Amino acid sequence: MRVINTIIFYILSTALSLVKRAAKAEKTGQNAGEQLDNLIRTTGVQGFDMECVEAWCEIPESEHVHANRKKGKVEMTWQERYADTIMKIEKLDTEIKSSSNPDRMVALNKQIESLEKQLTSAEHANKLRDRWTTADDSFKEHYTLLEDKRKCVLIMQMKVAADELHFHHVQRTKYSDGQQQAVRITKQLRKLSAKLRKQVKNFNDTGFSTTDGKFPSRLTYKDVNDGTAYIYSINQEEEDCLVPLKVKYEAMKLWNRVERAKEEKDQVVKEMHAVVSHLKDTINRLQFKISSLDSSRYDLGVKQDALQKIEEAQVKLEDANTMFKSYILHGSEPEEDPFYNTDESDDDEDSEDDDEDSEDDDEDNEDASEFEVDI
Repeated sequence: MRVINTIIFYILSTALSLVKRAAKAEKTGQNAGEQLDNLIRTTGVQGFDMECVEAWCEIPESEHVHANRKKGKVEMTWQERYADTIMKIEKLDTEIKSSSNPDRMVALNKQIESLEKQLTSAEHANKLRDRWTTADDSFKEHYTLLEDKRKCVLIMQMKVAADELHFHHVQRTKYSDGQQQAVRITKQLRKLSAKLRKQVKNFNDTGFSTTDGKFPSRLTYKDVNDGTAYIYSINQEEEDCLVPLKVKYEAMKLWNRVERAKEEKDQVVKEMHAVVSHLKDTINRLQFKISSLDSSRYDLGVKQDALQKIEEAQVKLEDANTMFKSYILHGSEPEEDPFYNTDESDDDEDSEDDDEDSEDDDEDNEDASEFEVDI
């Protein structure tokens, strides 16, 4: 008797906890939804609506904002290509002066001859009379523009990683520490962080020589690890400027909070069904037990005890249905019974399956017993 009372106490305690969780999920989702509505309304950007936010949250930022960018490709004007060739020759000359290897010097001179031909061809094609030098204003102007383009390509690649980093940070907040999904996302965050740090190192190792362009010649991890960082707004595309990045990320955060609240409520409703199903199953098992007893004095005592347990379980079932009435329909069944099947009517038809699944049924019974105490 003490055992059954303890079990019933745990079930009712769990039922009350589930009701509180469901109410909290509803309130959290409602508040986040109201905040999102207010954010969209006050931003006042045409086309900024719930469908827009949902689309952002469907896939990482890198896939839907940067999908059309040609990774690593820099398109140059003839002036920029001309200036780049001059700089290559300048670097090769410097390397020749510092080299003491005759074979290496011969190879470098051949490269310079090839580049000189390219310069001559460009000068004829564009009717350029005098060759530029690295001190000319024309060279400085166009080479600075070229380096800015190259910096921009590398920085936008960093933004892809930064956006993915932010996306996974948002996803990480949806799950508690220790959950399998949280562990998986944490591992992904580490990989993305390492990738971004490597990109910063590659940027700095490129050795950009210009310092008067739009972009800096050196960066740190803190400069680029946030998708809303200033470095990314310097050359922000026109379509990205419609909704400020900080507003965009705040909208995504609120949307994910609403979705997480829905997931939590759905999970709680499943657990409510599990509690109701377990109480019904307990009653069914006790009734089956009574039907198998005879009229001996011992069995009469067992029968009386079982009848009392059935009465108590029915009272608790009614209490659970009353507490859950706002979330599940009275008498409704869960989509999938989380415990075990007590239907004895199909024994003949499923005898082969019963033999195969007997071990699974034993495991299910053990899981149900654990549920009685630990939920």
